[in-house]
Amino acid sequence: MNKLARSLAASALAVALALLPPAAHAAATPMDWSGIVSEVLPSVVNISVETIVDKDGGPQREHAVGTGFIIDPNGTIATNKHVIAGAFRITVTLSDHSQWSAKLIAACKLLDLAIIRINVGHKLPFLTFTNSNNARVGDPVMVIGNPLGLGTSVSGGMISALHRDLMNTPIDDYIQTDAAVNHGNSGGPMLDRNGRVLGIATILVTEGANEGSNGLGFAIAGSEADFAIQHLVHPDTGGIGWIGVHLQDVIPPLARAFHLSKPNGFLITQIDPGSPASNAGLQRGDIITDVGDSTTVGSLPVASSREFMIHVIQVPIGTPLDLTLDRRGSTRHVRVTVADWPDLRTPDATLSNTTEDAAAAQAPDCGLILAPLTAAARRYFHLSTDQGVVVSAVDPTSEAFTSGITPGDVIEQVQNTLVDSPDQVMRLIGRAQGNQRFVALLVARKTSQRWIALYSGSVSSQQPALTSSAQPPNPTEDTAAVRQP
Repeated sequence: MNKLARSLAASALAVALALLPPAAHAAATPMDWSGIVSEVLPSVVNISVETIVDKDGGPQREHAVGTGFIIDPNGTIATNKHVIAGAFRITVTLSDHSQWSAKLIAACKLLDLAIIRINVGHKLPFLTFTNSNNARVGDPVMVIGNPLGLGTSVSGGMISALHRDLMNTPIDDYIQTDAAVNHGNSGGPMLDRNGRVLGIATILVTEGANEGSNGLGFAIAGSEADFAIQHLVHPDTGGIGWIGVHLQDVIPPLARAFHLSKPNGFLITQIDPGSPASNAGLQRGDIITDVGDSTTVGSLPVASSREFMIHVIQVPIGTPLDLTLDRRGSTRHVRVTVADWPDLRTPDATLSNTTEDAAAAQAPDCGLILAPLTAAARRYFHLSTDQGVVVSAVDPTSEAFTSGITPGDVIEQVQNTLVDSPDQVMRLIGRAQGNQRFVALLVARKTSQRWIALYSGSVSSQQPALTSSAQPPNPTEDTAAVRQP
């Protein structure tokens, strides 16, 4: 073929390719999140908590971090219940780096959700939920949080699966994602391409107990979270539906064991005493095969026991449910009236440490036992400096402990004053307590020095609550592979 012929053939091929329709599975253009991120970041907050736990044979103070997001302009914040459980102090950091003391408003007994509030004196930007029932596997998502206490971070990915049941609650409905979810992301929003909340990051699954994200993150579905949060914020707006049954899906082996023609229905595993189900005569081993209520025409199709439970909690209180049961091979029809879910809000006492714990954590001496920097102290701790006061012991329930102060550290300066005796340090700390302030210590360790701010008095919820540097959280589930981040 001569050069002209080859040229004509190439031109013809180019024209033919141009006329072909686009491939059905052509690669999609990568999602550009930058515009959405700039809009939503001011509504996402970092949460720092202080707790007292029993560890190593005695009480010890722990500092942990999590995430939340503002849901109304008045400073109401949604987060996970496990983020703030046991805290005697909750501090919220906004996107402008200001820090505020938060008050626990309510926590949900049914889901891992809690509501806290800050008062900053002006309106705040906030996020809104979207209908997670419209989500599809493969949709792009973004997760914002405070992983390992490093600060606000954004990770992107897609929805890996929907309606995951991790058997944590009777109405598990988790969205699975490959976006990075680590310790500290708990309570942070999972956002769709429009910047609306699709879910609340809650759990990561790993092979080992102390591993980070490996692409298995889970968020409470936004529709269920929004429904529960509205009832927590506005408890007088109506109850959460409840009939008092615990269910599991009928899988093929169970269908054969119960002599069913096909795996269909929801098997009752437990009935709460005094519940509507108990009063209606339902029994363990009954199989719910059909459901209808006064709000539907005919039967209500639900694909799983979880969907059935989610439906029940949203049914108006007093609505009768007509259930068709299989009881040992015979068919029965039972009417159960939906009641209000009892004790839905977790008592505050189960979430917060006692006043005594909080007082102990804010000891007048900041939990420090000090000694003069004598020649003997320098030899014992291998110190070369001759300026300051040596730390001989640290109370494990103190903020000094979680801030990293250890025996052998030397306090060289308190605020703007050089110190040379334990009494002088205590006087300066006491002066800061009188002003309801934090106290800054210049701490020397071998060849390095750093400033550490310790809390030295109560902080009003109306005032900024400056805290010491965030430390990575200490996971409490040391042996579990399914963990709350």
